[in-house]
Amino acid sequence: MAVSPSIRPEGPRRDGPKEEGVDRAVIIQVLRRARAATAAVAGPPPVSLERVAGRLGIAEIRRVEPVGDGAGARLGEADGRRVLAVDRRIPPRTPQWNGVVALTLARTLTI
Repeated sequence: MAVSPSIRPEGPRRDGPKEEGVDRAVIIQVLRRARAATAAVAGPPPVSLERVAGRLGIAEIRRVEPVGDGAGARLGEADGRRVLAVDRRIPPRTPQWNGVVALTLARTLTI
């Protein structure tokens, strides 16, 4: 019987890339600020990410050509305004789009 690479009798692989741990205090701080910003902007879910972005000083969310190999979002400026640029390959209003936009917005809370 063949064993799936994801289910190994000896347990998960331990020779993959090593990741540095994230400070627990930073995670707690980001989550608290994100919850406070969400509550102040939109109240209970569902939350419009555009409204949250505006409250955080971001004037526009725009789809752009990707930079590099990875899909994602980045903050930038255009005409003196803060703009959140999202990879054009990610369809809007999908879980992937919502996740990458929300993560980028959460990162603005720690700056």
